[in-house]
Amino acid sequence: MQELGDLWLNNVESGAWRAFLSVHSRLMTALNDELIERTGLSLAEYEVLVHLSEAEQRSMRMNELAAKCSLTPSGLTRRFDTMIRTGYVTRERCGDDRRGVNAVLTAYGMERLEAAAPIHVAAVRDHFVTPLGVDGVEALSHALARISAVSEDEMDRSASTSTAPPNAVRSAS
Repeated sequence: MQELGDLWLNNVESGAWRAFLSVHSRLMTALNDELIERTGLSLAEYEVLVHLSEAEQRSMRMNELAAKCSLTPSGLTRRFDTMIRTGYVTRERCGDDRRGVNAVLTAYGMERLEAAAPIHVAAVRDHFVTPLGVDGVEALSHALARISAVSEDEMDRSASTSTAPPNAVRSAS
């Protein structure tokens, strides 16, 4: 039988996890708010434009774009419909697979991305890079790479065998 103490994070683990969640939330809110205020683009829209701008011919399958944005296909469809109305993107049938649909960055969408990029980069530097410093950015980069190296299968397997709720956090007494 598993010890009760093994079901909870210790003080250091809990503190690190909670700090990560808090900083991530505050950072995403600050970046989103600044981007909207200065460019009219949300951070979510900016992310879609970036992925499409990096794709060959500024086009990719909708399901691939959804995966890159960590969205369900229906979640991307809702976001994409709004972006179509603003003229940033279009949908096109895949040439090689008539059932598939490609997301395509328009010239106007690229103009908006190019105008927003310096503002976004400056905000990331102000809110993330500068507070961490060079050593902090390197250390965080290495730590996040270690987490990323864990395969999705291992994460899924770990989540399915846990007896504690996935968000269980408790300080050790």
